[in-house]
Amino acid sequence: MIDLLVGTLGEEVRPDSFGFGETLFQIFILMASRRLMADKFYTTHYKPEYYTRTGLDWIDAKGTLASVITRHMPELAPKVKGLQSAFNPWHQ
Repeated sequence: MIDLLVGTLGEEVRPDSFGFGETLFQIFILMASRRLMADKFYTTHYKPEYYTRTGLDWIDAKGTLASVITRHMPELAPKVKGLQSAFNPWHQ
């Protein structure tokens, strides 16, 4: 029997821009969506009483990974400015 991790990393079919194969991709999508739907701060608690109106406006207007990175590490701002994804610098 092949170990699950070794077997899945050996898959040749990989979705575009993913570092792992089809099996792990399907597991990731299933588990990520379940995790989001189970988190009360993404569902029932996503309102001003918990985040404040300013907080919700900030999330809606600037809620990208690039904005989080540049807020906490301003020196990386030139690296992520104008990118569609904050992960793009590592693909160059």
